Amino acid sequence: MSKQVILKLWIVLSMVLLGFGIKLAIDSAIITSIDQPLPSFSQLTDYIPSNRYTQMDDLTTAVSPYTIDPEHTVIPTELGNVYLDMSSLSFMIENEAGYLFSSTIDYATSGLSNNWQRRVRSAIHIYSYNTNTANNARTEEFILSDNTSKTTLIIDNGFESTIRFGTSRITVTLKVQFLSEGIFVEIPNESILEPNNFKIASIYVYPYLGAVKEDTIPGYMFVPDGVGALVRYQAAAQINPYTKEFYSPNLSFNTESNLNRLISEGTQLYAPVFGFVHGINQNAMLATIESGAENGVLTINYAGNLTPYNAIFTEFIYRRIYNQPIDKAGNVITLMQENRNPMDIKIRYQPLTGDNANYVGMAKAYRAQLIENDQLPQQSSQVRDIPLKLESIGLVKKDGILFSDTITMTTVKQLRSMVQSLSSDISRIVIAYDGFTNTGASWDGPTYGGLSNRLGTAKDIEALKQEAAAFYFITDALKASSRSNDYQGFTDLAKKINEQSYRFVELDHNRYLLKHSKVKSSFESTVNRLSSYDVDGLAVRSLGNTLYADYGTGVGLNDAISIFNEMLADVTIQTALYDAYAYLWGNMDAYFDMPMYSSQYLSFSDTVPFIPIVLKGAMDLYGSNANFYDYARNQLLRSIDFGVNLSFIVTNESSKRLQDTALRHIYTSKFDDLQPAILTYYAFVNGALSFVSGQTIESREVLQDGVVKITYEDQTTIYVNYLNTLVLAEGRVVLPKNYIVVKDGVKLSIQAGGLL
Repeated sequence: MSKQVILKLWIVLSMVLLGFGIKLAIDSAIITSIDQPLPSFSQLTDYIPSNRYTQMDDLTTAVSPYTIDPEHTVIPTELGNVYLDMSSLSFMIENEAGYLFSSTIDYATSGLSNNWQRRVRSAIHIYSYNTNTANNARTEEFILSDNTSKTTLIIDNGFESTIRFGTSRITVTLKVQFLSEGIFVEIPNESILEPNNFKIASIYVYPYLGAVKEDTIPGYMFVPDGVGALVRYQAAAQINPYTKEFYSPNLSFNTESNLNRLISEGTQLYAPVFGFVHGINQNAMLATIESGAENGVLTINYAGNLTPYNAIFTEFIYRRIYNQPIDKAGNVITLMQENRNPMDIKIRYQPLTGDNANYVGMAKAYRAQLIENDQLPQQSSQVRDIPLKLESIGLVKKDGILFSDTITMTTVKQLRSMVQSLSSDISRIVIAYDGFTNTGASWDGPTYGGLSNRLGTAKDIEALKQEAAAFYFITDALKASSRSNDYQGFTDLAKKINEQSYRFVELDHNRYLLKHSKVKSSFESTVNRLSSYDVDGLAVRSLGNTLYADYGTGVGLNDAISIFNEMLADVTIQTALYDAYAYLWGNMDAYFDMPMYSSQYLSFSDTVPFIPIVLKGAMDLYGSNANFYDYARNQLLRSIDFGVNLSFIVTNESSKRLQDTALRHIYTSKFDDLQPAILTYYAFVNGALSFVSGQTIESREVLQDGVVKITYEDQTTIYVNYLNTLVLAEGRVVLPKNYIVVKDGVKLSIQAGGLL
């Protein structure tokens, strides 16, 4: 290359670098401006009734529409006499209040066709694929289908029946027992036989148990969607059925190149439960799927869609149809899952009566089940003031002109200074530190090394730890960044059933789900490396809310649940999980980013705090970062109502420095700008929850639209007023958008609305 060419290239490069320097100077000037301000705490917005809140209950007495058929077989059980229809295996049973529940409907007066009557009477339905057809035609059968036979035995406290379906010749064994703990329905995997070309696709289990004709019975169905939701019984309407998989959409059966399009945090089914109420505070049942939920789809058929009945049940998926790519042009062929999902179906239906026959009673019953099975921790101490969680970001990487740029957002010393500036007003501050390694936030993982020397030293962390109530390093055990060198793309990535990788597309990189063996080894290595620092534990992203199979190694969903639980059970430091599903609640110490709403489908009538009622008193609960609350006062009242602590994300530098990174969604984080709001928000929430720290929620009642009464285990009561007008709550004045705390007739709190 000639000297002139080299000289020209040098001149061009110099001009580029000069221009880049000018751009940095301009950016620096812009960045000195303050972050976006938060909404005013004093702004009192109108109360708009919607399914974001909980409605008042209709306490009308419920009357069962069923009568006992003298032709039914009577089975004495621990729950009382059971009346079994031997032909369909449907049953009736009275609860302790004398209310008669039925697993079918009043089919004789339903107006349904004969075929539909046989369908709704049948205890189970199966769908199967005919592999002798070109498109694996799907067939539905039920117990009263033509040519179906069965052998039924009366056993202790119930019955057991082996059913052979007429068309597919598939055999299934159904076992039902009525014990003091509830009604247990089981279908063992080993009992399912597929003797010919028909392969089982799915099973419906008692799909009409507790079904209600339109709005003829006061009550509702409970759905564990998000924080919790209700569907009050309604008249016939053309509403599509609600169907959603427990825990998350099954990520394994798609050709989606960006799985972020399938994920919406806070809108999944977090716990393997559902329920129905016939007469609020009178009669209810909580259904807990004790086995098989990872392959379960919760379904609600609304009155008017297929029948005039509202019904809630679970479909269990054994096989799926999926698209297999065959070339790079995007062409696919349709295949059937060859091996069925191995699962033993087991559901417990627990009758609830009186004051427990409502969603609160369901949450308390589920809490008791978890404690009984050692699947829920118990807080060992109760501290008066609630904790405040501060998340922070150390380093962030972004693409530069020639090389990647490293942005220092918050050092350990700066983080300590923030804690010190708040300590006179807030005694318990929990720190969660992201981007603490040289790879920075978003490009990090799956294995995390030591603290970057750009951010500080181990002694700096020790000094910070003396100021903070707890300190967590934020990590991600499941997802590896394409900008990371901690994994091998050909050997460490998990595979969908169609052999594609699980990919999540971000602004400047991709993330991939790892093989479970790699997840386990990386997590163990991270724990070993970071345990040398004076920290309380790890705050782990993705692990709590991402359930997936690996068809490359044969790890199924149930295997994955076991692996994740073993990882957390073996660790000696604390673990906090984000947006976590119920199967990990027993092995976590704190819950970050708890959902505070449901999916808010139009068919939902209410949002209810099911998860907080289950978990309050077992661990510290934190909502999403309050920087991003739209109407601060409403959100803070919801935190008080649900018993959930506050969280903020804070940085020393302006969030504008994140605008060209994968963290560009953080539009306000500069601590100096947020400090007044942090103090104000915390004082408001702590003024209520400090009186009930570490306690369980025992009841929750809507006194009028927008006014809620929450009672804790020591009978401390919090009245929350979402309205923008003053109200009298059981004779006590509650200011607009405010609360009061009462115990033994004495008001403990000072209403803060006009003072902050």
